[in-house]
Amino acid sequence: MKVNIEKPLDFSLRLFINNLLEKIMHEDDAWMISEKLPLRTVDNLIYAMLKLFQKKDFIIIESHDVWSVDSTLAKIIVPLLKEYRNNLTGYPVSIDLKDVPKELRDEEDMSKAWEYIVDEMIWAFSQKDTDWENQFYVLRTDIDYKEINIPIKEELWAKNDKKGHDKYYRRIQKGYKLFGRYYDNLWT
Repeated sequence: MKVNIEKPLDFSLRLFINNLLEKIMHEDDAWMISEKLPLRTVDNLIYAMLKLFQKKDFIIIESHDVWSVDSTLAKIIVPLLKEYRNNLTGYPVSIDLKDVPKELRDEEDMSKAWEYIVDEMIWAFSQKDTDWENQFYVLRTDIDYKEINIPIKEELWAKNDKKGHDKYYRRIQKGYKLFGRYYDNLWT
């Protein structure tokens, strides 16, 4: 996957084009790009060139990117949310108090509540490409798994913390739900 969201051509490039055009044109020349767009001055030509060469959002989705769309999206979402979090300028007026811990339910200032919600989103999507489940399961060491030719079943685990696993999983799911619920509020 290649994501390249470019900024418009900058001022230094505009200055370079301006200097170049001044060398090859005279002010009295009348230029036409098309019948609809007569260009009579260098500034108009520069503006037209900037419009023509201005880069748009450029995203290439390759076939392997859809093997695991959830992981592909997480790789984009996490850095975006982190940058958003670093540049917070306010919070939504529609924060549901049930989405935040009791100690952050200050209706006078919901900025801490919003930071918590964004942090939970970041945390949840960050778990996508980790082996977070491994911390809840440990294989028994008294069995030689090379000799047995069966799929690993629950009785082969030395430690199986189902409650811890489920609690961790629910937190991840909560972060995803918060992302969906507050999607339209992710702007500065």
